[in-house]
Amino acid sequence: MPQPHELAASLAAPRSVGRILKESFQRYFRQFGPFTRPLVLPVLYKLVGGILAVLGPFLFVDLFMTSLDTEEYRHLGLWYFQQSFPVRTLLMALVVVPGIFLFTRGFWLYLVYMASLNINAVEALAGQTPDFRAAYAHIRPLPYTRLLLLLLSIWLPSLMLYLLTFALPGIIPVPAGALLIMGICLLGSILAALAAVLLSVYLSVSFQVFALEGQDRAPSVLKRSILLVWRNFWRTLLLLLVMGIVTTVALPFLVNLVLDLTRLSDVLVIPARYFVDQLLAYLAPGELGALFNTGGAYAILYPVLVAESAALARDLLHSIIATVITLLVLPLGTFASTLLYLDLRTQKPVS
Repeated sequence: MPQPHELAASLAAPRSVGRILKESFQRYFRQFGPFTRPLVLPVLYKLVGGILAVLGPFLFVDLFMTSLDTEEYRHLGLWYFQQSFPVRTLLMALVVVPGIFLFTRGFWLYLVYMASLNINAVEALAGQTPDFRAAYAHIRPLPYTRLLLLLLSIWLPSLMLYLLTFALPGIIPVPAGALLIMGICLLGSILAALAAVLLSVYLSVSFQVFALEGQDRAPSVLKRSILLVWRNFWRTLLLLLVMGIVTTVALPFLVNLVLDLTRLSDVLVIPARYFVDQLLAYLAPGELGALFNTGGAYAILYPVLVAESAALARDLLHSIIATVITLLVLPLGTFASTLLYLDLRTQKPVS
């Protein structure tokens, strides 16, 4: 069986942005089942793990608080609340561990599929039956981790400056000086973010280079991606914008609209409403919620949040569904990026 780089070389051909988009949608709908099926488990891991990590501590504390109202289990509640703050924090941290483990596991599986599905896309384009297990095993964990860290690092300057902007008020006591430096940091964060966006366009075929060319060194992968995109920046940016709008805005909106029109969202919103109610109960002014009480402003805002809890629950449901849909349409973006990569391979290389 031909290797990924051999298949990619045989499929390289010039394609317009319109042709790439048309062929991507055709291939995606034709191969929807096989390409979406491997992503179900990683997305489920991330969804369940995230819910457990966020909701777990609230349910944990609620268990002990409820036990105080029962004669049979009152000793459990008394035991928990008699412990020191570090002990209670440690116990809550242990409750969060399963959720974090599931989320991390799903996150890693999904990241590997981000690269391996490019191999399967090339196999499908070549008329072969995609072998998802073989493609997944083809991705080498250590070199891939290095590549991911390098891709992430381009956003670190902007993130650090942004965090520093809001950390300065607690560091610099002089208001005027703090405001000046905060403004400089915020401007630097915006400029660094713009630079990261531009660089991300040049690095947009890094996953294809890594998966299809057998590159082991992350710097070489990034350099190869930059050289491929160098004379095709605007075409690449246009394709990324269109696919980004389709996968993160249009498709999630349509799915949520269908769920609302068919009233299925009325059923799905029940667990979201439970989560919102639990969260608001623990963030109530006084007791545990006192940690979040900033003077009288929070006490005034809290009744508004309670009154809008149904709307908050529906917004939360829409956000979760949008996230899940965005994750599941990865193959659509993969076909587009792979076809773009195959097109870029036909372009004259940068000397």
